[in-house]
Amino acid sequence: MEEVLDRFLIRIIFAIFVCLILFLYRYLHFVIYPKGVKQISTPFNLMSNLPNSLHYLSRILGMVILFSFVEFNRFFTLEMSLIHLFLLAIVLMISYLISIHLMEMIVLYKFNYKDEILKNQNLSYSLIIFSLNISVAFLLKTVMLKSNDSLIIFITLWLYVMTLLGLAGKLFIYYSKFQFNRAISQKNFGVAFSFLFYILGNTYILVKAFDQPQIEKYSYMLRIFFKCFSSCLFIPFFIFFIKFIFSLRIKKNELNQLLIDPNKSVNFGVAEGLIFLISAYITSWIVYNINLSGLFSIL
Repeated sequence: MEEVLDRFLIRIIFAIFVCLILFLYRYLHFVIYPKGVKQISTPFNLMSNLPNSLHYLSRILGMVILFSFVEFNRFFTLEMSLIHLFLLAIVLMISYLISIHLMEMIVLYKFNYKDEILKNQNLSYSLIIFSLNISVAFLLKTVMLKSNDSLIIFITLWLYVMTLLGLAGKLFIYYSKFQFNRAISQKNFGVAFSFLFYILGNTYILVKAFDQPQIEKYSYMLRIFFKCFSSCLFIPFFIFFIKFIFSLRIKKNELNQLLIDPNKSVNFGVAEGLIFLISAYITSWIVYNINLSGLFSIL
């Protein structure tokens, strides 16, 4: 019974410690995320601006997702474990805030927080920010697990995966039928849903690419690149045949109404995004889950 109480007390200590980390995370925005200073420095009204709430809370959700994968094993004293956890939290918080700031600059370089959130209350813009925040959280989680507690490896893989995610975000305009910047400025929900599923599909492919044996750092990164390149070749193939097999069509005159009719825009955006997500999952199975080494050794 005494041991159970001790474990419960330790969990309470860690719960308090996590709250302190979240408090620190809030004020790190002043240094790393200058756009959100007004959100952080004043009491936040959840009922005043829906896009602002989504923008703000998605960054908190992303950090919590990232931090939830941190494991604690009692190999050291409680004090040493808390110090290790604190240092790890600092690295994760700083890298996460820098990452989402960079992704916004890469994907949404023509837009800014004050105009789209505070002035125009653009929910489409906030949904795209939401998808980027969640994607960055899962990718940083993957990098953290593959870094083997090495700061050098973590920084190297972190910069590498952010480059790949940024490239995927920039390539969206070549996949989608939407006029990306124009659709966002018009608060078009269709482009937001399409980008949401698109970036989640790319995130899944990147996570799977990193999920392989890490023998040597540069060889590992090269294998990741070739896996991603193979995925880029297969995805258009599956997109075409999914549309062909299931007779998924859109009339040309309806395609011209994507920025005019909100209902058709949302319908097409959801369909376009889901087709990509389905293709990404099938591609990941073809590229990552089929091991032909045994077959070729027999032949």
